[in-house]
Amino acid sequence: MVLGEHNRAAEEGTERIIDVVEVIVHEHYNRSITDNDMALFRLAEDVQYTRSIKPICLPRDDVTDNMMCITAGWGHTLCEQCA
Repeated sequence: MVLGEHNRAAEEGTERIIDVVEVIVHEHYNRSITDNDMALFRLAEDVQYTRSIKPICLPRDDVTDNMMCITAGWGHTLCEQCA
């Protein structure tokens, strides 16, 4: 896994490669409609935080159905307008 990667077209010097030893996919993941499209990655070593490598912020309160949320992450982001 590459951490600290912000521009995949260029090497910026902020990248750090760490081996993934286990991937835990959400038990109700549905690839055809991308429901529950999330997974946990167990890394081979601890992550040292830097200006470019930081943990995500999680909500302090419980998240309930129909609650407005903001998500972030990199996944499949190609759309028709981008192709």
